[in-house]
Amino acid sequence: MPSKKSLKIKSLLICDDIREEKSGKEILIGVYRTDIVFRHLPTALPKLCFRIELEVAGSITGSVSFWIKSPSGEHLGRVEQELADPISPSEVSHVFAFHLNNLKLESAGRYEVVLGVGSKPKSIGYFRAQIGDEKDLLAAS
Repeated sequence: MPSKKSLKIKSLLICDDIREEKSGKEILIGVYRTDIVFRHLPTALPKLCFRIELEVAGSITGSVSFWIKSPSGEHLGRVEQELADPISPSEVSHVFAFHLNNLKLESAGRYEVVLGVGSKPKSIGYFRAQIGDEKDLLAAS
């Protein structure tokens, strides 16, 4: 199990899609700010992607846990799996990409992004779902 200094969140990006080019570069489509504005709630997003880059210090093994915690405390889009290969000390950073399909957002409010890599899951960031005018829309709903 890693020490508290083993992992540091370098970045958390939320977008509509993440694709990988043949060259290995990533294409991020529809990157959101903190607030995601909808015509109405509840709604279901066909796909919402999370790109998380970690700064690594030391070897990390075990499982990966990821989910979104809704304003009511419900766990949405839960992913739990064992690391296929340990994250080695030679890696300066490591990237995880999570693709959640048909994510249902029931209400406006703060949605916490929760991640655990070889350790107890904790909140690493958030986004806010809001209802807004046509001119403010950032997401199709």
